[in-house]
Amino acid sequence: MICSNCGIEVPEGTDYCEACGAPLNEPVVISKDMANAKPVKKPGNMPTSDIVISQTDGKFININGYISSFSVETYRLVALVAGIAMYLSPFLFWYWKSTGPEKVKQNLFSIARKYGDMAQGSIRLNIMGILMLLCGVGMILYSARNYIRPVVKYSNKKMLWIGVEIVSIVAFLLAVTDGKFEELIQATKSELEFVKALNKGGNFGCGYGAGFYLAIIAMILFMLSLFMGILNTSEVDRQASL
Repeated sequence: MICSNCGIEVPEGTDYCEACGAPLNEPVVISKDMANAKPVKKPGNMPTSDIVISQTDGKFININGYISSFSVETYRLVALVAGIAMYLSPFLFWYWKSTGPEKVKQNLFSIARKYGDMAQGSIRLNIMGILMLLCGVGMILYSARNYIRPVVKYSNKKMLWIGVEIVSIVAFLLAVTDGKFEELIQATKSELEFVKALNKGGNFGCGYGAGFYLAIIAMILFMLSLFMGILNTSEVDRQASL
């Protein structure tokens, strides 16, 4: 019996594919190429999850297969959302200041480049922003790793994907603890406290913005997707051993 989703041979009567989890209770149509292909043999005691499975169907990117996998492997959708959120976070505002009718918003890159002498030239903020962009791309690649031809060979490199999470956390922490960034926040708070002390009316305040919180959400979601992915492959190994 051949899985119509990934082409792996599975025992007769199996309800779900042991490799990709696709339902098998529908009629299977075997293509000419699949019929001529040799089944993948599991060497020795290698776990099923360690076998690299390509679901590209000969394409550079199998978009249709990738989208259809969301219903079976939810962690892919979670990782995709995390990747998009992480990629966008440096472009959204990380800092806001309200002085009455005026509200100033600055994203991670604009804080490093444009905010006067206080934060201008913060190379670290720029570098951390770029690292977070790359981590966002990495999270998206993790989500579609079996469906993009050049990425398939890295699909089961668990330490690589865990490394993406670690780098994103380190980049975030280095950004929020950047001396220029901290100085900007503290100076703004002091300025607003001084204005309030003068009993001037108006709506004053400052703090972290949407980009800051979006990065936190992205890191949490990607950690969740990694955990869900590990559970998914563990279940595949368990089913294969039965």
